[in-house]
Amino acid sequence: MKKLLFLLALLLLCTACGKQQPPAVIAGDAEETEVSYIDLDQPISAQATPETDAVACKTLEKDGKMYGFELRFPKTLDVDEMLRSEQNYYFGVLQNGKKKLAVPMEEIRILPDVTTKELVATLLVPQGEKLSGGKWTVSFYVSAREGSAADALFAAEKEVDIS
Repeated sequence: MKKLLFLLALLLLCTACGKQQPPAVIAGDAEETEVSYIDLDQPISAQATPETDAVACKTLEKDGKMYGFELRFPKTLDVDEMLRSEQNYYFGVLQNGKKKLAVPMEEIRILPDVTTKELVATLLVPQGEKLSGGKWTVSFYVSAREGSAADALFAAEKEVDIS
């Protein structure tokens, strides 16, 4: 019995010491066989971006607590085709200084606003994360499944101040 307890304690100690950080984000549909891991330490470049003035962002709050961001950008045929293609996936990144949080597809909702001819991407703050005040850059990316996430096809980003 003592040996069993000793081995169990040793096993718990080894697993606690050997914990590695999980991948920053899994982008893509969890039910798909192809899943991409995104390295947030690597800079992400995009082939297409809307004008900075054409992108708007606001915080989403409920009961006095912030739970996400609403990012608006122009709806174009190119962006619409990118989002509809099964060859592509999308993800978000929330950044404040050196702190970067990834937002996977499952935490992003995209809806068209027909009155303004914009797409509205709602990015939820990842579960278990809390954002402190300051300026945050909210980014939305579309990447090809076959390429690298760092080489995005499209990016929309805006800075927002959280008080």
